Amino acid sequence: MYSALVKDNLITHTGYIHELFPNVLFPATGPDDSWKKENGVYTVSVFKPHDRDTEQLVSCDPYLEGDMVYTVKVEALPEARIAELNAQKREEALRGLSQAVQGRLDSKAKEKGYDNLLSASSYAYSDNPVFQAEAQACITWRDQVWTACFEAFKAETLPAVDALLESLPTLEWPDN
Repeated sequence: MYSALVKDNLITHTGYIHELFPNVLFPATGPDDSWKKENGVYTVSVFKPHDRDTEQLVSCDPYLEGDMVYTVKVEALPEARIAELNAQKREEALRGLSQAVQGRLDSKAKEKGYDNLLSASSYAYSDNPVFQAEAQACITWRDQVWTACFEAFKAETLPAVDALLESLPTLEWPDN
């Protein structure tokens, strides 16, 4: 256990407990709280709660705060880094939305036995009028869906997956 020795609210030493007290035999769990208090031993932490979206931990000299010694401080992230993180999150969200939409398109095509929407669309020039009509319906629907998606993706706040999928046009299979 990495610890600090504190006397009169000043940190005098830091190190592993067995290094700070080489002549003391500790149990495997380390010293108990009463022993630590009697000997001015504080746990050293390299973590502080913070908002990862707007703050970062920065290494620093050890300091006492409450019942803990810290070797990190919380600082605001630079605005450029916040913007970069927000852009990354947006890209991840757009990827997730796009995958969900493509999944919806493909699953609808599978209802008619096609492998996916691309497979269904490949029958657009088929000599079989049923396949050709289904392919054209898929192509038209695909274009409507992605047009609606690209419009939704322009919003500052992206929709939830369920809300987006619910808002999309539906495919009406041709009567065969």
